Amino acid sequence: MFPLLTSKAKTAAAAFVDKFEQIDELQAMTFLDILFAVHPEGPDMPRRINGIVTVATDYFNQVLTEAAAAADPFRRVKFYKMMTIRPGFESSALYILQSFFCAWFFNCQKSPNIRCSAAPGTRPRFSVLPTCEDVHRITKFSSLKKADDLQTPFGWLPIFKSFAFADAIICTDKYIITIKVTVSSAIKVDRIGLKHMKNNLPSQFQANRKWIHVFLIDDEDKAIRLHIRPFKGLADKDISVYSAVLDIRQVDLSMEDLRRAEEARQQSM
Repeated sequence: MFPLLTSKAKTAAAAFVDKFEQIDELQAMTFLDILFAVHPEGPDMPRRINGIVTVATDYFNQVLTEAAAAADPFRRVKFYKMMTIRPGFESSALYILQSFFCAWFFNCQKSPNIRCSAAPGTRPRFSVLPTCEDVHRITKFSSLKKADDLQTPFGWLPIFKSFAFADAIICTDKYIITIKVTVSSAIKVDRIGLKHMKNNLPSQFQANRKWIHVFLIDDEDKAIRLHIRPFKGLADKDISVYSAVLDIRQVDLSMEDLRRAEEARQQSM
């Protein structure tokens, strides 16, 4: 990325996070030239923009994520919530939530505690997502075969697209915890990915542990809606479903934390 464009992108992202309420106004057009792409017109779009606005690339999503992290917590969460409800920005909201969680996970953050809930009527096995200081990047399913060689608790950060059903994995002496970040309670389960993971983890490693799949989401109401869904594909494999809510205003990250996690996620994409 050219230094001048990088500088302009960072300035535009900081201004957009600070003044996102003005996107429907004419002065917001200065953001569009740098950060955004405009797609064919859709409902509820500003007349002057005449189309659905999205963040142009993942690079600019990362710049926006860093700008959001730099903002004060109140402004950060207001900006994020706007991104989740405005047409065209849902994927950017997911990018931000994934980035905050992966930075929390990859940098072995102890705060905040991410609380988990089991399905109604189910006795919870734990109420706080375990943390681990030993996190490994994995680029292929066969890496899971080495689980017995690692000392629990440890984590895996999958960085290949065929591992779409989980953004992170935590293994303790009692549990295998797969974590999927989502901004939608209508998410589907990737059964093929689950099958590949099950086929590559050592049989005895699985036999000694309970498998729990955690949907990490950004809102308590969405978490409740997740719990009333049956997720038969998980139940058939004796995988329990939990939900967890991440409030990004409580995640204190430096730019270095975000960039280190993003570099780890992108190195073999």
